[in-house]
Amino acid sequence: MDQDPRRVADSVGLLRRQLGLGSASGFAAMVEMWPGLVGEELSSRCRVVDLRAGTMTVDAFDPATAEMLKWSERRLVDSFTAAIPGERLLKMNVRVRRPGTA
Repeated sequence: MDQDPRRVADSVGLLRRQLGLGSASGFAAMVEMWPGLVGEELSSRCRVVDLRAGTMTVDAFDPATAEMLKWSERRLVDSFTAAIPGERLLKMNVRVRRPGTA
């Protein structure tokens, strides 16, 4: 082998960037911060499910929650962008899905 071995985390990070995914640590931070940003009551009715190509995807468990999240999109995107330096977040996609559905 001509090259030095790479850490697995470095390889995973490179693969995530090549696929347009956000960093694993950025996604984990979003999930952790979510209840504090939207409030405990609202966070029990939705969840962050993906971070890809600058878009955070959130599953809302009912249409009313989805609508509330859509109204708050700019504020939430700005809050995450400020709280997670280096993560490129441009928008939030909200889907209505029941808990436990794929």
